[in-house]
Amino acid sequence: MKKYILITIGSILFICNYSFGFEEFSITSHVDSDEQMPVIYGNYLAYRKNVNPYFNDGINRYYDVYLNNLTEKTDQFVHNSPAGSIDFFSNNLIWGTSLEVYNYNTVTSATKSLSYDMSYYFSFRPAPSIYDKKVIWRTHSNFSIYDLETDTETMISNPHFVNNDAAIWENNVVTSDLDGVYVYDLSQNTELQIVDRVIWKDTPDAFENTVVWVEGFAGKASILGYNIETDIPMNFAVNDYGNKEGLKIWGDFLVWSEDRYGNWDIFGYDINAGEEFQITNDPFDQKNPAIYRNMIAWEDNRNGHWDIYGTVIPEPSTIFMFLSGLLGCYWIKKKNKISNK
Repeated sequence: MKKYILITIGSILFICNYSFGFEEFSITSHVDSDEQMPVIYGNYLAYRKNVNPYFNDGINRYYDVYLNNLTEKTDQFVHNSPAGSIDFFSNNLIWGTSLEVYNYNTVTSATKSLSYDMSYYFSFRPAPSIYDKKVIWRTHSNFSIYDLETDTETMISNPHFVNNDAAIWENNVVTSDLDGVYVYDLSQNTELQIVDRVIWKDTPDAFENTVVWVEGFAGKASILGYNIETDIPMNFAVNDYGNKEGLKIWGDFLVWSEDRYGNWDIFGYDINAGEEFQITNDPFDQKNPAIYRNMIAWEDNRNGHWDIYGTVIPEPSTIFMFLSGLLGCYWIKKKNKISNK
């Protein structure tokens, strides 16, 4: 009987963690603007805010950069620039425009330009990535590495890093090209091709020794990974129906957006449990997720414009304590009934 109860509690613990849904909350909500492309680090969430009118060609290139204090629930204007994607690590916020790559330090409140290249203009916005003090971004013929500690920029010529953006973790820079996924080791100046086939053109992501990417076409995509320390490939969501994009990893969790049910929702994957879970489920679109530890944020158009929403993945320990409390109350109640007989 006791063994049965323990097994049941273990099953309930796993189910409760994901199957009962997620408590979503609004982080930004402004009816006169769009807030998109969130990134999280610590108590801060950064995003780009559309506050300017369209050009005559119908392309809105103007997004300001804002910073939200998740603890105090306050917004702070950072910079007026046509920002593309944003990245965040420790105290440093970075973003690219059609002309420059910028850095904002949340401690000193200082903004500076890391690079200025007119050849970017109206071609593409570089999507910089940061780890610790290293910032990387692609150009037309190479990729740049900027050291925020020494204020120096280094150019590395590599044909595989000019067709797509890249991500960095420690000394490993990862990207995808038309013929596979590549990892460039900055400490050894060596390159490793971990996939030698055509994949979906979406930027891979990395956390510690794990590299993850989306692979597939025509509404049937897989999420795969590779451990560059053990040389072991990993399968997370194989041949699932639906386009997938915006894949991110932090710790043991993956998040991405997917149009499996006709609109874009946010999905997740627990690497330890080997279990996929759906985070949002409504008729509107949720895209471009960000993750930091067990905090997830995304852009959401449920209100007719783009806002930032978020949720927190429940901690198993919290759920275990709750269930243990319920079980304890049950046994005490049962024992009292027996004693009263």
